[in-house]
Amino acid sequence: AYHSDARVVSDIVERDRRGRHVRTLAAGVEQGGLALSPDGKWIAVSRPDGLSSNLWIVDVARDVASRFTTSEGQHARAHWSPDAVTIGYGTNRSGLGTMSAFAAKARASADDEKVIATGFVPVGWTRDPAVALCQNATVRGPGERIAIFR
Repeated sequence: AYHSDARVVSDIVERDRRGRHVRTLAAGVEQGGLALSPDGKWIAVSRPDGLSSNLWIVDVARDVASRFTTSEGQHARAHWSPDAVTIGYGTNRSGLGTMSAFAAKARASADDEKVIATGFVPVGWTRDPAVALCQNATVRGPGERIAIFR
């Protein structure tokens, strides 16, 4: 059997009601690596960068993408807080040893991030933007899978 480690990448495009291409919002996005903000103004996308992947924030109205994470490792599974202010994401960057959940203000920099939980990845938020839902990244089989972090 053959298995490819190549990542599947796609472009995020806007189309009109007839299916005609209007514009490309983000090119080279990892499959499954995008999250639309609740207000529809921003898209968080995961883009491959050599052996790493980083998160980028796309301003939909201005059609501008800004790099959000800059460290080596995989940065993915972005989830917006319900107020569209904070992004939760998972990373396995050097020194962590496992996937860990982080959060940072979307209009700032991932340099201002905080750890939500080690060994977990974000899967969503409650209605309260201070409460994140995370899935255990290490449990295989029965056991604690989802946890709430405040």
